[in-house]
Amino acid sequence: MGASLSYARSKQVGGFIGQAQSFLSQWGRTFTMARNWDITGWPSSDRAGNQIGFNDGQYTNPVWGAYHNTITSIDDRTVANARASYKFNNIFRLDYNAGINSYALYRDQIIDKSSYGGTNGENALGVLTEVVNRTQEIQSTLVAIITPKIGTNFTLDVKLGNDVNQRTSRLQQNQGVNFVIPGLYNLRNTSTARFNADRVSKRRLVGFFGDASLGYKNFAFLNVTAREDLTSTLPYKNAQYFYPGVSGSLIWTEAFKLKSSWLDYGKIRAGYARVGNDADPQNGEATFTLNSAGFQGQPLANRDAQRYDPELTPEFTRELEIGTEMRFFKRRIGFELTYYNKKSTDLIYPITLPVTTGYTSFYTNLGQIRNEGWEAALDVRPIAGKDFQWDVRGIFTKNKNTVEELIPGITRAQLAGFNWIEVGFPYGYLRGSHSARTEDGTLLINQTSGMPMVDPNDDMVGDPNPDFKVGITNTISYKGFQLSALFDWTQGGDFYSETIQGMLGRGVTLDTKDRETSRIIDGLYSNNTAVPGADGRNHYTPLLVGGKPVQSQTRVTTNDLFFTNGTGASFATNGAFEYSVFDGTVYRLREVVLAYNFPSTLVNKLKLTAVTFSVSGRNLWFLAPNVPKYTHFDPDINSLVSGNAQGVETGGAPSTRRLGVNLNITF
Repeated sequence: MGASLSYARSKQVGGFIGQAQSFLSQWGRTFTMARNWDITGWPSSDRAGNQIGFNDGQYTNPVWGAYHNTITSIDDRTVANARASYKFNNIFRLDYNAGINSYALYRDQIIDKSSYGGTNGENALGVLTEVVNRTQEIQSTLVAIITPKIGTNFTLDVKLGNDVNQRTSRLQQNQGVNFVIPGLYNLRNTSTARFNADRVSKRRLVGFFGDASLGYKNFAFLNVTAREDLTSTLPYKNAQYFYPGVSGSLIWTEAFKLKSSWLDYGKIRAGYARVGNDADPQNGEATFTLNSAGFQGQPLANRDAQRYDPELTPEFTRELEIGTEMRFFKRRIGFELTYYNKKSTDLIYPITLPVTTGYTSFYTNLGQIRNEGWEAALDVRPIAGKDFQWDVRGIFTKNKNTVEELIPGITRAQLAGFNWIEVGFPYGYLRGSHSARTEDGTLLINQTSGMPMVDPNDDMVGDPNPDFKVGITNTISYKGFQLSALFDWTQGGDFYSETIQGMLGRGVTLDTKDRETSRIIDGLYSNNTAVPGADGRNHYTPLLVGGKPVQSQTRVTTNDLFFTNGTGASFATNGAFEYSVFDGTVYRLREVVLAYNFPSTLVNKLKLTAVTFSVSGRNLWFLAPNVPKYTHFDPDINSLVSGNAQGVETGGAPSTRRLGVNLNITF
């Protein structure tokens, strides 16, 4: 028997600088400031504490906002576990585990008086938003373990069990507008208080599972699994679903006695599994939302604008995996290779509906995607001395993602923002506007402005999925010292960056220097009128004079290249979407750690088990060769988003280097 209890509390005070805030973040607002505006030298507030604006009320002064517009978050997390085990005999044992994970987020968001923007200009009055978000997860698992004796060559391990998982959450949000007494941030100090949200979510999953592992002479292994789940988030008739799996492996160097002076270990393995997944809570039938305004003094509830599929079924993923492992030269060289083919069917997702239906979306089983790829790892120990050792580990991963099928009547669907799903395309590809071009790719230029024409049709302009990833770790050990460094390389993976667009459009980097210099964009004049094309869509075509296209001769300034309000589109602000999409290739020194393990003679005198002191640095260097040089943009920022919005960066704060010191004492 045993039990554990842990509690953690953290507090964070910051500003509006995060992802998805665009120019509303303090970081994004700096792009809109004139280059001669002294951020640190000039005052940001007047004697009354109100901000001193810098751009006619469009954006709040970022320096003033850093002190007056803040977010305070307090996180409380409690984790408790209890376990018990009873051994009836050498063959049969019962294990039971129960745990609870409770989390609470308390968040106060202050927008102080004289701020710009907000609904109906409310920010100028001051707005306080209080959020309480509580979640709780309870897990109960009972397992019967059976290990019968079936001879001297075979081993058998059977597990039969049941688990119950319950998740509940509640989000409450209150808001007050117009601070009566400046500097007192309390809902009671606002002239208008309103109740914005009170959302409750519940989910329960009950599972019954079995796992049988058969071994033969410690070189041949077979594993069979099966699981039956019952969920509360799917329609009743589809709420129960079954998924099995089988895998096997053979250590062929042991089976066929093939060890030698250079070959130490060889193994092959293969497996096939089917895994089921349910829907998110409250997506099986219509729900109602209480309207805080009410109607004639009475409570009012609005029906959900999303329609739900009464035939909704679980998602299933079927995966085939084949791999091998080998070790050579007294295990100084090791190699692993894995191939996988994963097909996900009946993906659950809401699709957009015409407003004439009376709904905004339809929550249903959308389609099928396939992921296929390779994973490889190489371990090498070039030096293995008594006091000195050098280890190198390299990992390579490559994945190809393709949408294979969508439900009838749907050719493509929007996942989130600029991310789309379409048959024959990568999942979550970037779709948006792009310049009009001839069939051979020549730009079509507006006759008046000299800027590229924007094609009337949106198309694929990027794939956020990387071509491959490589990680290399070097570890050097000398007596009690250990130095390790992790270098990684991501090849490809397109991303849209609002930050780069803003920096180029506002002219705040050397990439757009000499803004008054004029130049001619290489391209052909457009007829400026879209006409039907062979694909059934309207397209611009070249202007023909005497039956021949005309080369553009219109000069434009660097300023207009990146920020134009005229006809045509720039290469940044007010430009086509494609010009804010960049290749995410990046080389990075991810982490360096220098550690020292104190000698056991000293540690034993202190009646300790181990003492380790280390210094570390993360994100010490990176090179992104395919983004504008002087933006110094880190493609990793776009990976901080969640859900289906991949490859989209909208005002994220710059990445940082992190230095740390750690002392680890083991009793």
